[in-house]
Amino acid sequence: MKKILTFVLCLFLAVFLVGNFTMAQEQNQQQSQIQTQASTNTPTGSQNQVQTEETNRERTSNQGEEYKLRVTNTIQNLTQTAEKIEENNPEIGENVKEMIQEQTRSVESVSEALNRIQNRNLILRFLIGPDYNEIKKIKGEIEKNRLRIQELNQVMNQLQNEGQEKEIQEQIQLLEQENTNLKELIEETEGRFSLFGWLVRFFQGQ
Repeated sequence: MKKILTFVLCLFLAVFLVGNFTMAQEQNQQQSQIQTQASTNTPTGSQNQVQTEETNRERTSNQGEEYKLRVTNTIQNLTQTAEKIEENNPEIGENVKEMIQEQTRSVESVSEALNRIQNRNLILRFLIGPDYNEIKKIKGEIEKNRLRIQELNQVMNQLQNEGQEKEIQEQIQLLEQENTNLKELIEETEGRFSLFGWLVRFFQGQ
């Protein structure tokens, strides 16, 4: 009986909070519309400032694409280094290229998962938290990235060319930093408040 009463109270609380949350969203949307209309009547300098702020928000809001862009740049540089290595040591160069292919697939998977997490409905996020299945997927990729970085370190130690060794080391440092940033982002996302997120994680065994 106590469990039933607790569940009913939680349900009423959820409905109450969702109602307030929805009203707040509608008010924010109305304010945004008013601000947008007002911006059309502002001087050119003010319009440019508004456009710049909107552009900055767009750049910082798409986490998946930003991650993909940064890591892809590192992969391209690593590919160039692998081609140089392959000229003198085909076996090592081929191994690096295989790791690059695995990293490329990982980037696509992580980018898509980040986008799905970020595009999750706000009410769902408030009620049951982020998409924990996508978070679990990203955690798996973080571990795979860590193992690939270890392999790259082993490759670096086999190189005789100091220039190529330095290039590999620079790319390893960038990959390590991106992996650390990704881990911190997932921990932050997972730690955000939600009403019943703890219950979802319990049933998913996380």
